[in-house]
Amino acid sequence: MNQRTTIVSGGAGRIGRHLLDHLSVQGPVLSLDQVPTEGHPHCILDVENIDALVDSIPEGSDIVHLAALDFDTNSTDKEFLGVNITGTWNILRAAELVRARRVVVFSSLAATGLHIRNGKPLAKIPVDESVSCEAKDAYGAGKLAVEAISEAFSERGLIEVTLLRPASVLFPGSLDTFINETNSRPNFFDYVAIHELVRAIELALVSEQAFATPTFIVAGDTACEEPTLVWYLRAFGHLPLSVQTSAFQKFPRTSVFSNELARQRFSWTSTTDFLEVLSKTYVTPHLSEKVATNDI
Repeated sequence: MNQRTTIVSGGAGRIGRHLLDHLSVQGPVLSLDQVPTEGHPHCILDVENIDALVDSIPEGSDIVHLAALDFDTNSTDKEFLGVNITGTWNILRAAELVRARRVVVFSSLAATGLHIRNGKPLAKIPVDESVSCEAKDAYGAGKLAVEAISEAFSERGLIEVTLLRPASVLFPGSLDTFINETNSRPNFFDYVAIHELVRAIELALVSEQAFATPTFIVAGDTACEEPTLVWYLRAFGHLPLSVQTSAFQKFPRTSVFSNELARQRFSWTSTTDFLEVLSKTYVTPHLSEKVATNDI
């Protein structure tokens, strides 16, 4: 990467800290957050304060916008919509005003409504980015608005904008927490390991072209020990009308979500296998003892 400064909003958060540690080896970084970011240069500010953003972002910078209220925070609908939408607008507008180069914006699978399995069967699997978005809650609706805002700023042509739609993030040392969250609500067992998400962000920053339309960032497998078509059939009673059979024959635990577009756009691939992660964490790793599969 070149030596332009990379700004990370939300740099003190879980993803932000990993990203700063990685990017700081390659060039200057600056964290923007409401709390200090240990070990890295930082400005303490709120992304809802656009004047402070303009004063803090160096001209020509790259920006990774992570500052937002996460799905698992105990936030109200008003907070989700206010902070996540306003923060994104302010970051992108500030980027225009300081003539930043590129902004990488984070959406979520929640924008599609598929972060929770609500009993409605899928039309096809694997699901790709062309799926119709039907946000089911304020968090998802906010992320869908973030996508529309990002595309609008891209079309204005003053800055480059790339939009990523990551799955649930798996962090080192937090496997139990991840599994508990997976068990707490019906889902499609999607995930992405933090080191691979960080690599995707890096590739999105250095790619020749920016992409303001969403790109799934998701592992190629699932956080379930059963073959995908087996648990899907039990969950819905029938398979989708369109199934990429060859993918599930080659690897039965293939994700419900495709990461092919990420490969095409950024040359990003996922090599993490959830069962291998599990086996390195637990001595006798029967996933059914950790991740519930009999209630799906």
